[in-house]
Amino acid sequence: MFKDVQIDPYRELFPHLKQPHYYLNHAAFGVLSTKVNQHINKHLNERCNGIIESYLIDFDVIEQTRAKIATLINAPSPDNISFVTNTSEGLNLIAAGLEWNSGDRILLNDAEFPSNVYPYKTLNRHGVEVDLIPANNGFVTDEQISKHIKKDHKLIGISAVQFLSGYKIDLHKTGEIAQDNGSFLVVDAIQAIGNSKIDVQAMQIDGLVSGGLKWMMAPMGIGFVYISDKLREKIRQQYVGWLSVENPWALSNFEQGLNPTNRRYELGGLNIPGIYALNVSVDPFLELGTNEINKHLISLTDRVDQHLTGTDLVRFTTINDQNRTGIITYDLPKGLNGDKMIETLKARKVTISHRQGKIRFSPHYYNNIDDIDAALSIFLEVYNSKV
Repeated sequence: MFKDVQIDPYRELFPHLKQPHYYLNHAAFGVLSTKVNQHINKHLNERCNGIIESYLIDFDVIEQTRAKIATLINAPSPDNISFVTNTSEGLNLIAAGLEWNSGDRILLNDAEFPSNVYPYKTLNRHGVEVDLIPANNGFVTDEQISKHIKKDHKLIGISAVQFLSGYKIDLHKTGEIAQDNGSFLVVDAIQAIGNSKIDVQAMQIDGLVSGGLKWMMAPMGIGFVYISDKLREKIRQQYVGWLSVENPWALSNFEQGLNPTNRRYELGGLNIPGIYALNVSVDPFLELGTNEINKHLISLTDRVDQHLTGTDLVRFTTINDQNRTGIITYDLPKGLNGDKMIETLKARKVTISHRQGKIRFSPHYYNNIDDIDAALSIFLEVYNSKV
């Protein structure tokens, strides 16, 4: 767990802590820091009453951010990173771009968030079949993937961290399974980036997508996709814009080839305020280290569990430490109005999630034990009143 001296400077960036507002819902929606807010407004002020045409400055920020994300996930190069609006866009880019034949199969599981299922289900028009591994308590293991995979599985789609259980799959082993089978491994990482170490090279990941609005703590409408050189060679790009080509400013040359890097997937004007946000929101992950953040979050969720042990709330699933993240989830007793309880908690400045008859706590790196103790004290008061 981080010492106060390590995270106190970061806590100063989150004024909601001073209210106090105990926000433990980063698996749903991240908080914007004052630094993110300032960086976005710096750009907007330039566009409003500064130089106005800020694209030369913006270009530097875009490339700087691209490089930071590449470092964060250990991509071979910033050239493997493209900006997208959300996870669904990135997954569709890959799913729709690969060449499919009738009889090809895709291996998923039934604990996935819908955005990691629908892009593949639409491929049935090509005769592609999607196989769903039955999940146990909200997750599947690499052993289950190994058991269910077949030679005609062209692609394995998996979340690095499952949204409800918080289970973090062993992507090193999953990558080995995919490579041995000749399958592409495509990862939905929105519940992992910012709280868990991701190394796309060591894990042999072909494609990885993450929106920025959760653990990356950026606004909605910005995210990124990593596509390996091998996977890029297999994608037949479905949409092309003026920025997709080798030299966009050769405006009269319509015979150009596509940009040789993943910038080809950035068709036109990007979400520049969102990229300004990512540019600074990822800094704490690089400074503190995602391995250390993960250990800190396990300690915080252990503290949640200490408070709830002995109540009639039951852990949704028990997970080994190597597969844990910053998500901890409990089944609510039947008959309890979870939505009403969540609203009562919000009025008391405690924010958590209610999903599918379960409650989910998801603190982040800047939270400390005092936050957990205070939030759980209020939570138990509300819960015991059986609102």
